[in-house]
Amino acid sequence: MKVWATITILVVATLGIFGIHHTVQAADYRSNDNVTVGGDEVIQDDLFVAGTNLQIDGIVEGDVYAAGEQIIVNGQIDGDLIVAGSTITVNGDIGGSIRAVGQNLNISNADIGGGVSFFGSSMILGSESSIGNGLVFFGESLTVNGSIQHGIAGYGSRVSINGSVGTNSSISAETLRIDENAVIAGNIEYRSNDEAVIADGAEVAGDVTRTGELERFAINWQVGQSVFTLWSYLAALFVGIVLLFMARRPLADTATVVQTRPFASFGIGLLGMLLVFPLGLVFLATVIGIPLAILLWIAFGVVLYLSKFFVGIALGRAIVSLLTGKGAPRLFVSFFVGLSALYILNLIPVLTVLVSLIIGALGLGAVILRVFNGVRNQHVAPTKK
Repeated sequence: MKVWATITILVVATLGIFGIHHTVQAADYRSNDNVTVGGDEVIQDDLFVAGTNLQIDGIVEGDVYAAGEQIIVNGQIDGDLIVAGSTITVNGDIGGSIRAVGQNLNISNADIGGGVSFFGSSMILGSESSIGNGLVFFGESLTVNGSIQHGIAGYGSRVSINGSVGTNSSISAETLRIDENAVIAGNIEYRSNDEAVIADGAEVAGDVTRTGELERFAINWQVGQSVFTLWSYLAALFVGIVLLFMARRPLADTATVVQTRPFASFGIGLLGMLLVFPLGLVFLATVIGIPLAILLWIAFGVVLYLSKFFVGIALGRAIVSLLTGKGAPRLFVSFFVGLSALYILNLIPVLTVLVSLIIGALGLGAVILRVFNGVRNQHVAPTKK
């Protein structure tokens, strides 16, 4: 699999959101500490779910966007599974692809129609499971006992292949084992400080070539950049889902400021970005203002990070309204569409810095305008006698 496979998956996922008009307005949203989709349930739309413990036993005919601590999929998902969690277990069939960020991913007894991209600690592909496309992995350990139709690309401290791999693979690993039940149809190029261990009985049709020593923190920059982009995107989805459940109104209101006053938001935000560090230095110079300088810079960093959510929601509203010809879409839909669009724009090298600057300025300016308007309204509000 080529190193740009991760980006391709991300692009396809986003284009899928843009291209399916009827799912924009129709979706199922669920959140609680414990959320279960019963075995007799059939959800004909996309499913957006968040909570501590999530379990899907039924059938979802669309995509599933899930964020939680323990996530178990026993049922059937016809579309993609986009998930962020601590422990993710997939026992049911997935018609599309899996894009996951988490501590552990266990695909124990499932057929995956598309590819799998995972950023985390440990991933296991069970012997009864299959991946219809390729696997992109970045983490601590990878164990492949099932079948992968295409190849493997990525990094793992410990990589063990004891299943079948259909095409060429490119792997960076501290230890690479090809065990006795492995059937490799293509070539394997790998970087490691040690030679790969190939057990007797392993079938390798191509060549196993060591291309150099492993530099733990200097892995192929294209692979690292691709995986980091995917991780950043999924992490933002996870954080955004949590924030939408905890602070829906402030997010929506700030996004409205971006949407209705974009030029004022950008101008004020740009000015704020130029002044925040000099102002902090002034506070530092007074000595007694050191805590205030630290708080100012922390608040600035937090707002810059949140800016992608404010701008994403505003952009998503505009995109969905343009595609459907209808009024304001649901907040969750706007968030997913807008955030995906921003990450697509950031994939274009010549636009990365400019897009980041615009997002930061718009978000910071919208927050300043909201705070200013809130203070002003409080001052002009009539007092009760």
